[in-house]
Amino acid sequence: MMVLAVAALIVFLYVPFGYWDIELADAAVKDSLVAYQQPALLWVTVLACVITVCAVFMYNRMPLQKGMVALSAVLVVAVACVVIYILTRSVQIETPLVEAMTPRWGIGGLMLVAALVALIAAYRGISRDQKLLRSYNSLR
Repeated sequence: MMVLAVAALIVFLYVPFGYWDIELADAAVKDSLVAYQQPALLWVTVLACVITVCAVFMYNRMPLQKGMVALSAVLVVAVACVVIYILTRSVQIETPLVEAMTPRWGIGGLMLVAALVALIAAYRGISRDQKLLRSYNSLR
């Protein structure tokens, strides 16, 4: 599940999570919002990917692995909050050429939801494995 979370986060970096519909005086323009163009989203998403990849190889240290998965999930939630903020904030229009700027949601935001679901499933799987190992240790 952690590999799916990393894949979803990598897809999130390149798929637009939103669009600005910009109405000019004589035309309309659609500008896409992509995570790799936003420095705050880029670095936090890359950090979440690195932590998740490191957690994949921590299978001998399950408490540490659970902590890393939980930290990665918190980072994904933080990225989702920033995306929601970007797409719901009001924008001041400074130029007389622009009549309106309207935010539109893109498909990239669903990748964050998929990554979060995969991280929660991984956390629950690690917890289940810990419980199973404890039950085997009690049989000795």
